[in-house]
Amino acid sequence: METSVDYIEKAVNPNKLPKQAAERAEPYVKGKVLIAGSDCYACHAVDRDVNGPSFQAVASKYRNNNDFAVATVYRKIIYGGSGNWGQRSMSAHPNIREEDAIEMARWILALGDPPKPKQTLPLSGEYLLSAEKGAYLLQASYRDRGKNTLPPLPAEAVLVLRPALFQADQCDERSRGVGNYKPFDNDTTTLNELKHNAWFAINQVDLQGITSLTLRLGSGDYRNTYCGGRLEIHSGKPGGPILASLDIPAVNEKRMRFREVQILIPGNLPAGYSDLYFLFKNEVNQGQGVTGVDWVRFNIGMRNEG
Repeated sequence: METSVDYIEKAVNPNKLPKQAAERAEPYVKGKVLIAGSDCYACHAVDRDVNGPSFQAVASKYRNNNDFAVATVYRKIIYGGSGNWGQRSMSAHPNIREEDAIEMARWILALGDPPKPKQTLPLSGEYLLSAEKGAYLLQASYRDRGKNTLPPLPAEAVLVLRPALFQADQCDERSRGVGNYKPFDNDTTTLNELKHNAWFAINQVDLQGITSLTLRLGSGDYRNTYCGGRLEIHSGKPGGPILASLDIPAVNEKRMRFREVQILIPGNLPAGYSDLYFLFKNEVNQGQGVTGVDWVRFNIGMRNEG
């Protein structure tokens, strides 16, 4: 039996974690998932030329240019280009978000890195989780000895641990039309266009021990005005059981300001993992955003039964 722990720099959706990543964790696995869901493999392969260069060739080309490699590659993904690989041209992908293109570029460039030594942990004990972002991938595998003519049978279990504070723009799923917005033109990114019946989701969440959620909501500003409304947290799907709800007032200022609001989570929820859908409502004004969301935090604490 073997056990291991790997750290993945960016948060990943457990529902979409590829099987090969569970077998052998690798850096920037989110970029690999994004590439697998795009049309990149129509022109590229990992280790051989197709219509375009292999990903390994791209990693080798930029290996000694680390300061500009990520920016160069992710811009090629979005805007396309020609001339770097002879007569072949790179098609543009304007629908790919900048954040996703960066993750894709990081995974491609990491193919040139030396492999990490395999880490095997004791079968029992403690492991300190120190990172505030990203995700930990805990794996345990076992192979029996077989018997008579039966071959050995393998089995494995994988557990993904993610941080308590979850950036909303890193959500696992979102409804059509929901976008990212940088109110200060810097690294602060909020979810925007959260109109009537719009939603975002965080997958595979165990709410046992969670007493409340804190959301950091943004006000409207000179670019976007918000109409307020209601937030409902559903389990399993957007129309699933409602776990909690919150009224959101309409707040608009010249410059976006943030406030933290808390939603209590009932203590009688069934055990196990479920997908959480944050659904926004305003039946009166359906064409305007309800609010902006910066992050969601899952709180553990004593439950007040009174």
